[in-house]
Amino acid sequence: MNAEHRPADRSRPPLPPGPKGRGIRHVLGRLRDFPKVLNGLRGEYGDVVSYNLLNRRFVAVCDPAAIREVLVTKQRSFHKTFGYKDMRPMRNPTIASGDGDDHRRRRKLYQPSFGKKGMAAYSEIMVEKAQAMRERWSDGEVIDGAGEMHELAMNVAITAFFGRDMRVDPKIGQATVDGCIWDFTLRFLPFTALLRALPLPGNLRARRAWKAMDEVVYEVIRRARDRSRDRSDLISLLVRAEDDEGVERAFSDEEVRDEAFVLLMVGHDTSSSAMTFCLDYIARNPAVRDRLEEEVDNVVGSRPIEPADSARLPYATAIFQEALRQSPPLYFLGREAIEDCVIGGYFIPKGTIVQTYFRPAHHNPHYFESPGEFRPERWMDDADLRHMKQSYFPFGSGARMCIAWNFATREAVYALASIVQRWRVEAVSLKPTRINSAGVYRISEGLPLRVRERKAQVTGSHRPPPPSPSCPWMDSPPRPETRQ
Repeated sequence: MNAEHRPADRSRPPLPPGPKGRGIRHVLGRLRDFPKVLNGLRGEYGDVVSYNLLNRRFVAVCDPAAIREVLVTKQRSFHKTFGYKDMRPMRNPTIASGDGDDHRRRRKLYQPSFGKKGMAAYSEIMVEKAQAMRERWSDGEVIDGAGEMHELAMNVAITAFFGRDMRVDPKIGQATVDGCIWDFTLRFLPFTALLRALPLPGNLRARRAWKAMDEVVYEVIRRARDRSRDRSDLISLLVRAEDDEGVERAFSDEEVRDEAFVLLMVGHDTSSSAMTFCLDYIARNPAVRDRLEEEVDNVVGSRPIEPADSARLPYATAIFQEALRQSPPLYFLGREAIEDCVIGGYFIPKGTIVQTYFRPAHHNPHYFESPGEFRPERWMDDADLRHMKQSYFPFGSGARMCIAWNFATREAVYALASIVQRWRVEAVSLKPTRINSAGVYRISEGLPLRVRERKAQVTGSHRPPPPSPSCPWMDSPPRPETRQ
């Protein structure tokens, strides 16, 4: 019996409020402007609201405390949703879709890949690719900031994931990501199985890209199995990952292959979108840009940027944190209730899809003073950090918090530092940027920016002390509509 038609139980909390009907309009809204749909529902019904999408019941959760219930205190009452478990071309559970003991095993095997050895190698690649990007520009040129950040993120991912000895065309990586996003979009349409089987151009492109990427991944796996070679690329580290306690079995080749696709899809798209928003915000806020330039001049000067500089640039890190607050690429996470539970004071029946919607939490005035303003300095005030983190979820929270948060943070810091060391970034237009929110929240039609050559104000002889506690992501992980 549907939960809406069960006899009332006065001993239990009420069901969340929300509109009736099958919600066909919500399907179109999901594809066109999902934040607008969720904002409208929240405005009419409150911070915990239920709605239908075809034959499924959803509950959107916008209150910070209720979000923490779903992701942290009551996480055992939830599993990943069908949207994660039916991602193609993956054939096995992955770090993104596994649950329970399976997820704990994967996360444990993943840990060394983002340890000291791995991050040292990835950081060198990030610096190298960021500096190569900026050398292509010329004084007064109008660049597409979105295109540049997407290309940078893909170049970093291809080299960091597969190794310097693999000559992989970034276009293959981009086509692979595009194919995954295409298939993920089909998952939310009626008759998904039929649409996937048809010879649609998007299906054909996706299959070609996935086949080409399979050849790359399996070649890396073959090389990684040769223990005589010292490899530090992420895929090789996964191939060689072992449980020191000897309890968890190592990854199979098929599992590594699927993890590679997930990393490429999730890691590239979210990182590139976040870095694009960083450029947009500094171009629109000259005072922020000036302070970033000053920090880079004082810390780096005219010398080459080094991997260790990520910990010496707290304001650059704060810009990234503030951009994720204002425009989180992953603006909601879906969970399916595997048992009856109570969230935010409302009864959530087993089988309900709960969506933790982060944008309202990130703009909650109880946690963020002047939430509509872009103020990176708020992240450098130690007295406010603990309070703000209670309503801040750009990488999720709890046991499933994004394992690559440090990778994404360093990549953005190196990109910002490399750019402003040589160039001043200026907005070409101050009109609102157009957003595509069908998958990742991102700028949809490019980001025109003018770059002006600048010179560092110091020689780089000054070296600041190690990072202070006001740069929280360098010390410990965070607790974890349309553009305003």
